[in-house]
Amino acid sequence: MITKDVRDTLYKEATEALAGFRIAAGLAQAQVLQYHCNSRTLAMQLEAVCTDYASMLGFIQGGGNDPKRESMQRQIAKRALDILDATHREIRTEAWSDDYARACKETRHIALTPESLHTAIQQDLDDEERYAMQDRLFNRLWTMEQLSPQQAATVYDFILSQRPNVQRHFVAGILMAMWEYFDIQKLQLLQMFMQEDNLGVRTQATLAYILVHLRHRDRLALYHDELMPVSSPYIKEEMRIAQHFLFMQKNCLKIYEQLAKNIQRHMSEHRDEDERQEMLHQVMQDRADLNPRTFVIAYGKPFFHHMSSWWMPYEKDRPMCREALKQTEDRSLLKIHDFLLRHCCDVDMYAIIQMLGMKGLGIKTSMFGSPDEEMTQEMAEAEELTPTITYSLLTQNIYRFFYYAKWCRNYPNPFEADVYLPDVPSLAPYFDTESLVRLHAMLMRTNDFNTALRCARDITASRGSDAQMLMDCGLCHQELGNHSAALQSYRQAELLVGDDVWLLTQMKQCYTQLNYHNEALDCLKRLEELGQTDYSSLLLEKARCLLSLNAYEEALQCFFEMKYRHMNEPEATRGIILCAFRSRQYQKARQYAQQFLESGTEPTHADYIVAGHIEWADGNWQKALEHYQEAIRHFISDNPEKKNIGDEWKFFEKDRHMLQEHGISQADIMLMYDLISGVN
Repeated sequence: MITKDVRDTLYKEATEALAGFRIAAGLAQAQVLQYHCNSRTLAMQLEAVCTDYASMLGFIQGGGNDPKRESMQRQIAKRALDILDATHREIRTEAWSDDYARACKETRHIALTPESLHTAIQQDLDDEERYAMQDRLFNRLWTMEQLSPQQAATVYDFILSQRPNVQRHFVAGILMAMWEYFDIQKLQLLQMFMQEDNLGVRTQATLAYILVHLRHRDRLALYHDELMPVSSPYIKEEMRIAQHFLFMQKNCLKIYEQLAKNIQRHMSEHRDEDERQEMLHQVMQDRADLNPRTFVIAYGKPFFHHMSSWWMPYEKDRPMCREALKQTEDRSLLKIHDFLLRHCCDVDMYAIIQMLGMKGLGIKTSMFGSPDEEMTQEMAEAEELTPTITYSLLTQNIYRFFYYAKWCRNYPNPFEADVYLPDVPSLAPYFDTESLVRLHAMLMRTNDFNTALRCARDITASRGSDAQMLMDCGLCHQELGNHSAALQSYRQAELLVGDDVWLLTQMKQCYTQLNYHNEALDCLKRLEELGQTDYSSLLLEKARCLLSLNAYEEALQCFFEMKYRHMNEPEATRGIILCAFRSRQYQKARQYAQQFLESGTEPTHADYIVAGHIEWADGNWQKALEHYQEAIRHFISDNPEKKNIGDEWKFFEKDRHMLQEHGISQADIMLMYDLISGVN
């Protein structure tokens, strides 16, 4: 019998080949897979496709020229892919016993007809039986075969006849069916639910629609002339909101960890409480998920062993919830439950139910110190559902499923892929310039610089560039380490805005990184003329530029001015010592170095290295060696993890050219290295 790995590899390779119009290769792989399928009907269908494609190739080979050949290729690829999906599904459900196969076998008796579906759900059932039947119907939708147009219409009417929470649950079932196997009829079902009045249903359908486009991007290209965009008054705005929260969840760990780090720093520095609240306020405005790992232990409990449970909207009257809430004595979890009921996602509330009554789990439920502290962050009234809130909560549910459900190892994770929707051809029409501008602002705020650049590209293509967009692009390139590209953007912005403090500061940083010290010095002089920057920092950077240009006397003047004005005196003194040394004023350099090392300022190992260079250049080997050995002691003290000084102590190599400028040969450098290393 074919193994699971071989089965899935054949299916994947055949799918990729057929979607890429490598039809002969794809059909060959499909035939190998079909050999292990017991369905005679599917075998005959695949044979017919192979025959049709062979006829097409023979016609062209014989000199025929059909202007509709690309359309025919597309139709053959689509037919072959549908048969391939059905073949893989048949082998999977007949020969294997994974969750999908078991759910399929247990629910296949429920026919996709109006009579069968309505009979299943409308029986006189108590609450527990009704929810159990809802689970079974979810499984039927999750594992349903490819639909005919008539079956799709039946499924739509049936789901629409349910109350909104059940509709939302069943729409999630269609999402998971599409995550398993592509079906244009199911995709069109999602389009229909995207136009419903109920916000929860509409949101679930829109997110499902987006995820299907990310999952089956290549497959959808075959239907570009059949799949019409959704037309509704709110679709563009909600697409933008959905895009926002896909990025929020994709980056939620980074956002959460950065926020926690900032709050800890503010608390350790005894900063104003208002500053911490302002940081929280900004994150909550974006509705970033502050608890991406919340209740992760509970996700392994029995309730979450069922696919249906991850997608079922939370309801307090569900028997398991009602009993847990009534019987528990854990007041802390009950308080968090009530808080989550107002503000957080369904999965978290079911996880609370899983934990009620269970002791000793040691679960940290959030970044806050206690439930009471968390309650004060967003107290009181339940939030009125809006598209922003609803999309944020349902996207959190989706994120938790793809990271924490037991099925996640078998499914591609949409949050680990590219979620920039305007780059998906079938989704790009939903994003106008205004949507892109607002999206770009969010990407800049959350430091997603790669995607912000792509968004800026699309904005520029739509309306052209302005100074702010050019400066944003420059910052993105700069943060990504591409300083040349950053300068190109900054220079274009400079033509539009002239001298600007922020712009000149960023340009100066790029010039410094690229070792364009004259240009960096020019930026500093222009900043000085504007008079809107810290003079101490400006003087220090100006001095460093002059040092890099070997303008030692001018650099020395800057450092002396800093010392005279009592600006950053340790750095000023270090600069004086280095300038005096580089300009061969050894006596002056020695004098200031000795004063500095004895001044009470805590010297670094680098300070002792410079002192050693001064003595060595002036011919005093013994004193130089003492300074180098002291540098080693400081280095070991500051870096206890460095065990082998012979491997780690590389300052001679770094300073080799500078030392040679002062008459110290390569042979002398190696000799001093051996003296430092204690070689006799």
